[in-house]
Amino acid sequence: MARAVATLRFLGSLIMRLKTSAAAVPSCSREQCKARNRLEGPANPHILLSATQQSAVNRMSRKDPKEGLQTRDAVSPVPPIIVGGTGGSGTRVVQSIIEKAGVFMGTNLNVSKDAMDFEPFLDEMINVILTHTRRLNYDPAKDLPPTLALAAANKLRNIAVYFRRDIPNPRSSWGWKNPRSIYVLPIIDSVFPGLHFVHVIRDGRDMAFSQNQNQLQKHFSSLFARPIDDIPVDSIRLWAKANTDIAEWAANNLEESYIRVRFEDLCEHPSKEIKTLVGKLAIRCENVDDLASSVQTPETIGRWRKQDNYIRDRVEQAGKQALEFFGYV
Repeated sequence: MARAVATLRFLGSLIMRLKTSAAAVPSCSREQCKARNRLEGPANPHILLSATQQSAVNRMSRKDPKEGLQTRDAVSPVPPIIVGGTGGSGTRVVQSIIEKAGVFMGTNLNVSKDAMDFEPFLDEMINVILTHTRRLNYDPAKDLPPTLALAAANKLRNIAVYFRRDIPNPRSSWGWKNPRSIYVLPIIDSVFPGLHFVHVIRDGRDMAFSQNQNQLQKHFSSLFARPIDDIPVDSIRLWAKANTDIAEWAANNLEESYIRVRFEDLCEHPSKEIKTLVGKLAIRCENVDDLASSVQTPETIGRWRKQDNYIRDRVEQAGKQALEFFGYV
């Protein structure tokens, strides 16, 4: 009930800010308006969906498409489970565990088990949001332009409806895995109060020397307001800020619904970690040992130790505080 009230307050605050900003914004030239629209995102909450997808959304939500979706229950009476982290941290393994435990995690998945229905939304929204906030622990109602916050929330609702098109039972447990969800988690929470967030962490030194630097290439400049200078060092800087920001936000806003999984712990003690995970998610799971047997320790664990001492020391120094925070040093 408290989260529902908070959501209503969030929407009310945005509406008030929208009215205020609409009255205060001066007229702009055609080029200025185009630039502002590119920054804040299009006003049409359905723009990311094809005609076929939007038809499915309208049918499943049973609402006028011009109205959008206004409540979590218009999508699902059950809040989702969100799996996220920096890329290459082991989110695919965690997604597979949750999916095999009986949770609907989508049908349009890539080889990494990412929920691809959300990719266009993430591509469009993350850098726009980061340009405004320069952090992940933001409050959409206070830190984003109201037009942007409302458009993002409406788009997310509509995509979530389409994402659930193949769910066997509308009241089934459900969720999705996309590592980049961490950048828009406050938006997701505003749409789905009561969600569970499974935050997958892996040693940032290993991440710095990973071949998977997609998040670095896509979002570093928007988060830090500068170009990439040194890939391993900037990689751990992104790892450190993204993970500590979202850990702080989740601890303050999600409380018991925030579940942190260290990939190294999962590999070393799979049965123990899986029991803890499904217990916190309130999933009835009788095949923990079978799930545990599917967890394999990759050869890349500890790859940072094989690097040149000079660059290794620079990477460790750049991520020192976060490495300490997450118990790696």
